[in-house]
Amino acid sequence: MGRSSKFNATILVISFVLGQGSIFLAQTWLIISNKIDLLAAFGVTFSLALFALIVVESGSLVTLARVAANVSRDKHNNRRIWQVYWETTVLRLCVALALSVVSCTYALQFGNAFTRSYLMFLPPTLIIWSFNFAGLLDGLRLSGLSGASVAVAYLSSAIALLLATDEPSDQAPYILGFGLLAGYCAATLAQLLAVNLAACRIQFVRPTTAGIGRAFREGIAVLVTTLPGQATYRLQLLLASAFLGPVATGQFIYVKQVIIALAQILAFIRRAEFPDLMRRLRGTLNPLREVLITQRTGLLFAAASSLCLAASGAVAIFYFEGDLQQSAVVLTIFSLIVFSSAIPLTLTQGLLAVGAYKTAAASALASAAITMISSYMFIGHLGLLGIMIGDVLGHAAAAAIASLRLTRGSDCTRMVAR
Repeated sequence: MGRSSKFNATILVISFVLGQGSIFLAQTWLIISNKIDLLAAFGVTFSLALFALIVVESGSLVTLARVAANVSRDKHNNRRIWQVYWETTVLRLCVALALSVVSCTYALQFGNAFTRSYLMFLPPTLIIWSFNFAGLLDGLRLSGLSGASVAVAYLSSAIALLLATDEPSDQAPYILGFGLLAGYCAATLAQLLAVNLAACRIQFVRPTTAGIGRAFREGIAVLVTTLPGQATYRLQLLLASAFLGPVATGQFIYVKQVIIALAQILAFIRRAEFPDLMRRLRGTLNPLREVLITQRTGLLFAAASSLCLAASGAVAIFYFEGDLQQSAVVLTIFSLIVFSSAIPLTLTQGLLAVGAYKTAAASALASAAITMISSYMFIGHLGLLGIMIGDVLGHAAAAAIASLRLTRGSDCTRMVAR
């Protein structure tokens, strides 16, 4: 990992601790305070909001990063970067408007009072986030600043969650919804400032129909690699709720926050490594080897994290009682997921670097299908252990598909050169 990559990875991890770590601590406080109802209501709606924000990004975290990383920095190419940005933003804005209609319809037709109040803040949040600059910052080797800006959004929701703890139930969703909106407004403005400071001053370049179409095709291809995993987690929540009841479902949500948090750190490390990965893949005849070597820091971190989680969970079982003790049992069971998920995600990063979007999408879809089928088959007999087994089987399938594609060195070399 190069010097700039190490710096960005460090900033991203620190940002995670301040941002998503604050969400986890706020949720822990709710458990200690016996505010399980508020935790469950916030967990579901916040999860839906984050899912919508990921869809709005439309894969731009990768597509814009590739454009910014591939072109040399001069006046002409700055114009090219901004043209692609505005073409991508048109796509993201259309997606944001469509999701705004969907979220309002869902809230009015199927949501309870909490959901309706919280989701009224989602449409403006989605529209503002459709202008985000995260992908550009990643490509300009400033992913650390991108991660720091998003940490502000998480910190805002965490503060709102603490403020809502002692508020009447009818006031809490308004506080939490405003926290979501304010956080993503601040994140977008911070990214705009960072882009301007990077000597890539914003300029408007008229989008073209062809460019918007290209943004749509590439964005959907990248998005399909992300959405299956995101959707799988939410479907697993439904399975847990239907088969295991609210207590086990709450424990699953709480433990999954730890797993997702560590996965996010790995994602930050991979983002910092992305420009170097693209450089090393140019001209190589063994892309699989280069992908694993360039991203070995993330793999080692994942292995160490799994071991630490297993040990921490085992110790916590003997020191805590009640809900925290049961959560520690679940944490120990799911500790393997950190490492098993890191392998296919590392290989998928390689696929995205060479532009093999279709293979990455096929890998993600196959993984999601196997995970859901296996979880459904095993959950009735094994409980949450069945979900863990489903996750591992899905990760194995994704890793196998990605590995087969990356062994075709000559094809990958041609794709990187485009």
